[in-house]
Parts: sequence; structure tokens; C-alpha cells
Amino acid sequence: MLELDELKKLHDKAYNSGQVTRENASDDLVFYYVTQWDDNLIEDSNLLFRGEFNVLRKAGRQIMGDLQANPVQVDFKPEDDAREDGAELLDGLYRQDDRLNTSIESYMYAAQDAVVAGFGAWELYTEYCSNRVGDNRQVIRRRNLSEAANTVFWDPNAKRLDKSDAKYVSCLTAYSEDGYKDL
Repeated sequence: MLELDELKKLHDKAYNSGQVTRENASDDLVFYYVTQWDDNLIEDSNLLFRGEFNVLRKAGRQIMGDLQANPVQVDFKPEDDAREDGAELLDGLYRQDDRLNTSIESYMYAAQDAVVAGFGAWELYTEYCSNRVGDNRQVIRRRNLSEAANTVFWDPNAKRLDKSDAKYVSCLTAYSEDGYKDL
């Protein structure tokens, strides 16, 4: 188990390695949602027309529609060709858990953040199906990580686009004072 000082050092490395990219992503989020045509920008412009061309929102909606129409699918492949039935079973179990509202919401927010800021994420976790004693079945759940560009910090040595080669990741979660006391 890592000590607090070791965890802080790992987090600082991850934080510092992508700080410029995260700042640019935050600026993109603000620009996309809030200030595409800020009043200060318009005052300094020589344009006679003062309307708003909301090209970014239109493009963002089109990309989101394409992503919803063609979602990424998981397909389990067996190592042994004789075990094809096991892979099909895993595909079905994964798709069953994947259709829950929390998963759909997590996908939607992560895709939206990725389209606007270039970075989106969700967290996978498992929980038991019921509270009955002796029921050991677990299901896969997803939890949305809002504003992932500002709250998720990956191992700086992870080189793959999906960060599947990361050895660690730290996620910051904001709490109100009362929420933290409840935690």
C-alpha cells in the first residue's frame, strides 16, 4: 500500500505532465458553451455584421448524433477457438449491463466532453446484484466523470490513446463541506 506522500508525488507527476493540454481543453469547454461570441471580442472586431454564427454547436451536435448512431461496441474474442460460446456469453453479459441508464449517461457525457475538449472519461466499478445473503453475482456499472479534462490525471508514461497502458490514474471529486462530512 502506498503512503500519502507517495500518492501525492504520483499525482503531481500526472498533473504536471498534461497541464497545458488540460488548460487548453478547459478553455475549449468555456468557449464552446459560453463565450463563442463574447461582447469584448465583438467590440474589437471590424465586422459590420454583429450576428452569431453558431457553427461549433452545429458541428458538435452532428458529431454527437453520429456517435449515438454508431456506438463503440465491445467484442470478446476467445484465446482458444473452441471456446467461442464463452465469448458470446461474455458479449451478452456485457451488453446487458451496458444498457442501464447510468452507462448510457456516462457514455453521453464522456463523448460530449471528448468532442468539445478532446478528453472524456467514465469509471468502471462493480456492485452486487442484491442484498440477499449468499448472492455473489456482480454487475458492471459506469460512473460519469464530469469535466474529465480537469479532474482525471493519467500516468504520464501511458502512451495509448485509450490509456489502457496506464499504471495509475487519479480522479479528483469535488464535495461541498456537508458532502465531505457525510463521506
